[in-house]
Amino acid sequence: MSLGLGRRSGLSKEPDVMPMIGVMTVLLVLFAVLLPLTAGEDFIWAPSAHAVRSHPRRVGDHVLWIDQRGTYYLDGRVMTADALVHALSAWYHPAARDEILYVKADRQVHYGAVARALRLASVGGVRVVGAIVEPAPPQGPLQY
Repeated sequence: MSLGLGRRSGLSKEPDVMPMIGVMTVLLVLFAVLLPLTAGEDFIWAPSAHAVRSHPRRVGDHVLWIDQRGTYYLDGRVMTADALVHALSAWYHPAARDEILYVKADRQVHYGAVARALRLASVGGVRVVGAIVEPAPPQGPLQY
Protein backbone atom coordinates (compact mmCIF):
# COMPACT_ATOMS: atom_id res chain seq x y z
CA MET A 1 0.00 0.00 0.00
CA SER A 2 1.17 3.49 -0.68
CA LEU A 3 0.29 6.87 0.61
CA GLY A 4 -1.94 8.97 -1.61
CA LEU A 5 -0.65 12.36 -2.67
CA GLY A 6 -4.01 13.76 -3.79
CA ARG A 7 -6.49 15.79 -1.83
CA ARG A 8 -7.41 12.87 0.35
CA SER A 9 -5.14 11.89 3.13
CA GLY A 10 -4.47 8.39 4.37
CA LEU A 11 -3.80 5.10 2.66
CA SER A 12 -4.59 4.31 -0.94
CA LYS A 13 -6.20 1.07 -2.07
CA GLU A 14 -3.78 0.73 -4.99
CA PRO A 15 -0.81 -1.61 -4.53
CA ASP A 16 2.73 -0.33 -5.01
CA VAL A 17 4.00 -2.08 -8.16
CA MET A 18 7.44 -0.46 -8.31
CA PRO A 19 9.24 -3.38 -6.57
CA MET A 20 7.61 -5.86 -8.98
CA ILE A 21 8.69 -3.76 -11.98
CA GLY A 22 12.25 -3.74 -10.66
CA VAL A 23 12.31 -7.52 -10.25
CA MET A 24 10.85 -8.05 -13.71
CA THR A 25 13.45 -5.73 -15.25
CA VAL A 26 16.29 -7.62 -13.57
CA LEU A 27 14.89 -10.96 -14.80
CA LEU A 28 14.48 -9.61 -18.33
CA VAL A 29 18.09 -8.43 -18.45
CA LEU A 30 19.30 -11.71 -16.93
CA PHE A 31 17.50 -13.84 -19.51
CA ALA A 32 18.52 -11.52 -22.37
CA VAL A 33 22.18 -12.01 -21.43
CA LEU A 34 22.10 -15.74 -20.64
CA LEU A 35 19.91 -17.02 -23.48
CA PRO A 36 22.41 -16.43 -26.32
CA LEU A 37 25.14 -18.09 -24.26
CA THR A 38 23.16 -21.32 -23.88
CA ALA A 39 21.56 -21.44 -27.36
CA GLY A 40 24.36 -23.58 -28.81
CA GLU A 41 23.95 -26.29 -26.18
CA ASP A 42 20.50 -27.49 -27.24
CA PHE A 43 19.97 -30.39 -29.60
CA ILE A 44 17.63 -30.32 -32.54
CA TRP A 45 14.96 -32.96 -32.34
CA ALA A 46 14.08 -33.51 -35.96
CA PRO A 47 10.33 -33.45 -36.43
CA SER A 48 8.43 -36.58 -37.33
CA ALA A 49 5.02 -36.79 -38.90
CA HIS A 50 2.29 -39.40 -39.19
CA ALA A 51 0.85 -38.29 -42.53
CA VAL A 52 4.02 -38.16 -44.61
CA ARG A 53 3.84 -38.26 -48.37
CA SER A 54 6.75 -38.55 -50.70
CA HIS A 55 7.83 -35.37 -52.42
CA PRO A 56 9.07 -36.00 -55.95
CA ARG A 57 12.47 -34.48 -56.64
CA ARG A 58 12.46 -31.90 -59.38
CA VAL A 59 15.34 -30.60 -61.43
CA GLY A 60 16.83 -27.77 -59.42
CA ASP A 61 15.91 -29.19 -56.00
CA HIS A 62 18.85 -29.21 -53.62
CA VAL A 63 19.15 -30.88 -50.22
CA LEU A 64 21.36 -29.63 -47.40
CA TRP A 65 22.02 -32.25 -44.75
CA ILE A 66 23.77 -31.51 -41.45
CA ASP A 67 25.24 -34.46 -39.53
CA GLN A 68 25.71 -34.72 -35.76
CA ARG A 69 29.20 -33.16 -35.94
CA GLY A 70 27.87 -30.14 -37.83
CA THR A 71 29.34 -31.14 -41.22
CA TYR A 72 27.42 -29.80 -44.21
CA TYR A 73 26.47 -32.03 -47.15
CA LEU A 74 24.94 -30.38 -50.20
CA ASP A 75 23.38 -32.95 -52.51
CA GLY A 76 25.56 -35.64 -50.92
CA ARG A 77 28.88 -33.77 -51.21
CA VAL A 78 30.81 -32.57 -48.16
CA MET A 79 30.99 -28.77 -48.05
CA THR A 80 32.86 -26.22 -46.01
CA ALA A 81 31.05 -23.03 -45.05
CA ASP A 82 32.71 -21.00 -47.84
CA ALA A 83 32.08 -23.69 -50.46
CA LEU A 84 28.45 -23.94 -49.35
CA VAL A 85 27.87 -20.20 -49.80
CA HIS A 86 29.64 -20.28 -53.18
CA ALA A 87 27.59 -23.23 -54.46
CA LEU A 88 24.30 -21.81 -53.20
CA SER A 89 24.98 -18.37 -54.66
CA ALA A 90 25.57 -20.00 -58.06
CA TRP A 91 22.18 -21.75 -57.92
CA TYR A 92 20.07 -19.22 -56.05
CA HIS A 93 21.02 -15.98 -57.75
CA PRO A 94 18.65 -12.97 -57.36
CA ALA A 95 17.18 -13.28 -60.86
CA ALA A 96 16.06 -16.87 -60.22
CA ARG A 97 12.57 -17.60 -59.01
CA ASP A 98 12.05 -18.80 -55.46
CA GLU A 99 13.61 -22.25 -55.52
CA ILE A 100 13.39 -24.32 -52.35
CA LEU A 101 16.42 -25.54 -50.42
CA TYR A 102 15.46 -28.65 -48.46
CA VAL A 103 17.19 -28.98 -45.09
CA LYS A 104 17.59 -32.16 -43.08
CA ALA A 105 19.41 -32.33 -39.75
CA ASP A 106 20.63 -35.30 -37.75
CA ARG A 107 18.70 -35.93 -34.54
CA GLN A 108 21.79 -35.16 -32.42
CA VAL A 109 22.98 -32.00 -34.17
CA HIS A 110 23.40 -28.88 -32.05
CA TYR A 111 20.95 -26.07 -32.70
CA GLY A 112 23.82 -23.67 -33.41
CA ALA A 113 24.96 -25.75 -36.41
CA VAL A 114 21.51 -25.57 -37.99
CA ALA A 115 21.26 -21.83 -37.29
CA ARG A 116 24.68 -21.29 -38.92
CA ALA A 117 23.63 -23.37 -41.94
CA LEU A 118 20.46 -21.33 -42.37
CA ARG A 119 22.46 -18.10 -42.09
CA LEU A 120 24.94 -19.37 -44.72
CA ALA A 121 22.03 -20.32 -46.98
CA SER A 122 20.60 -16.84 -46.62
CA VAL A 123 23.97 -15.31 -47.53
CA GLY A 124 24.04 -17.66 -50.54
CA GLY A 125 20.76 -16.22 -51.81
CA VAL A 126 18.29 -18.84 -50.57
CA ARG A 127 14.89 -17.30 -49.86
CA VAL A 128 12.72 -20.39 -49.31
CA VAL A 129 13.66 -23.32 -47.05
CA GLY A 130 11.78 -26.58 -46.58
CA ALA A 131 12.30 -29.14 -43.83
CA ILE A 132 12.63 -32.85 -44.52
CA VAL A 133 10.85 -34.86 -41.83
CA GLU A 134 11.03 -38.53 -40.94
CA PRO A 135 7.92 -40.68 -40.75
CA ALA A 136 6.86 -41.35 -37.18
CA PRO A 137 6.76 -44.98 -36.07
CA PRO A 138 3.25 -46.43 -36.22
CA GLN A 139 1.41 -46.32 -32.92
CA GLY A 140 -1.77 -48.12 -33.81
CA PRO A 141 -4.95 -46.68 -35.30
CA LEU A 142 -5.35 -42.91 -35.18
CA GLN A 143 -8.16 -41.73 -32.98
CA TYR A 144 -10.09 -38.60 -33.81
